[in-house]
Amino acid sequence: MWLRCSEGQSWNENTCSGTPVSYRLEMVRNKSWIIKGFDDWTLPTLSNLDSLVGIGGNITINSRVFPNTYGDCYWSSTESIEYYEEREHWLWGDYIKKQENRYWCLDFGDGRKKYKPYTGSSYVRFVRRFDVAG
Repeated sequence: MWLRCSEGQSWNENTCSGTPVSYRLEMVRNKSWIIKGFDDWTLPTLSNLDSLVGIGGNITINSRVFPNTYGDCYWSSTESIEYYEEREHWLWGDYIKKQENRYWCLDFGDGRKKYKPYTGSSYVRFVRRFDVAG
């Protein structure tokens, strides 16, 4: 089950009103979210977010189902680790490998997948966790 409004907005009979809040990912991941009496809200995966776009040939989110969604990046829980090498300017020419944790977000304005450092800010749309009995 998806939260219909972006975090920071509220449902107002037939639309989402208010201004969504942009969060740093580390703040969202390190907080328990109790919404509408449930404590099992979580960040969606990139695949979950991607399922909200492209319906009916659109590249953006369905505004009838999710009204007043900002056309910007929304965090996912999907990590993308980017590795790069940087040369140290030492006499013997050592290389140092660096790593930066990045997470994917989906831009509901253009339907593109992007990744950002977890210290960056993006909007949030929560989904409830569920267990599949099997």
